[in-house]
Amino acid sequence: HPAELTDEAARALAVRGKAIVDVNGGLHASEVAGAQHTIQLAYELVTSEEPRVAAIRENVITVLWPSLNPDGQTMIADWYSSNVGTPFEVAPMPWLYQKYIGHDNNR
Repeated sequence: HPAELTDEAARALAVRGKAIVDVNGGLHASEVAGAQHTIQLAYELVTSEEPRVAAIRENVITVLWPSLNPDGQTMIADWYSSNVGTPFEVAPMPWLYQKYIGHDNNR
């Protein structure tokens, strides 16, 4: 925060400004609902005529990341597709996909 900005001035700016909301989905590859949900959320935020959604569009800066791990989402989708109709259809992948901790949090 700039040295010349007083606490009082910062509070006044906060009152007049818009809220910033960051929504991210799909950090962990095997947690697919987050990446799927953000697509629906984006659609609703853009197309809905409901007053509460219009108020969000007017008053909130929304930063929406549908997937922070698209390669991981593809890996999980490929595993699922190759096992549909088998006993492994709902099983997790049987291997780790990152050398040290099993997944890549470095996103």
